[in-house]
Amino acid sequence: MKLYMSVDIEGVAGISNWLEANDKEEAYKYFAEQMTLEAAAAAEAAVDRGVREIVVRDAHATARNMTPALFPKECSFIRGWAGNPKEMMDGIDESFDGCLMVGYHSRAGSGENPLSHSFSSSRIFSITLNGRLVSEYYINMLTAAYYGVPLLVLTGDEGLCQVAKQDLPQLETVATQKGIGDCTHSLHPDKAISLIKEAVDKALSRDLAKAFTLPKHFRIEIVYKNHPECYKNSFYPGAQTDGSRSLIYEADDWWEILRFMHFVI
Repeated sequence: MKLYMSVDIEGVAGISNWLEANDKEEAYKYFAEQMTLEAAAAAEAAVDRGVREIVVRDAHATARNMTPALFPKECSFIRGWAGNPKEMMDGIDESFDGCLMVGYHSRAGSGENPLSHSFSSSRIFSITLNGRLVSEYYINMLTAAYYGVPLLVLTGDEGLCQVAKQDLPQLETVATQKGIGDCTHSLHPDKAISLIKEAVDKALSRDLAKAFTLPKHFRIEIVYKNHPECYKNSFYPGAQTDGSRSLIYEADDWWEILRFMHFVI
């Protein structure tokens, strides 16, 4: 069995401030380690279940956050940004049997995590897909589904886990923390690691879920925080504006949506 894992930091146990996600700050070192430990725990549980290949995608900021030596030898790593539309899902294709997402967070505008955002905390106010406000989890889950790969496990803040379970009832989730205003109520880091191992073991102990069924048509609306950026990106072929900060694009092929996002976010 071959698995793909995408790892972020704003949904790991205990993180509650932007300084803790910034590699230029002292506080970041601890949470980069926690990011590593939570992802490594998921990988270890998968290996214990017989998985023999795991591609780990470091998907936060510089994409050079985790310590590969702390993972099982069955893992390989995608670090840095190649510059293709898959972004946080770089490397995924039809060869994978399942996908794991570790350390994910709620969407921009959500009160479920003080670090809630959608791809860019400084530039993006919201992303709406087919009438639904969406997070990085949803976009990336659709990318996995585009290649026929089911999402098996998701870890992150409680609000995100609740939303994801509505989309994918069979999904195993681990709520590492709950956002309350500008703070978090978090699990002990070791408890989060233990629960992540249990979730992966449970997901792999049964028949794997089928990949999410993609809609036949996509309408995406990106609302920027600053109107000049919307104007600049409105020159993307086929894009339209709706108001001064809202950019809209439609396509039947999910890859075209990813390509659009790649150039305008």
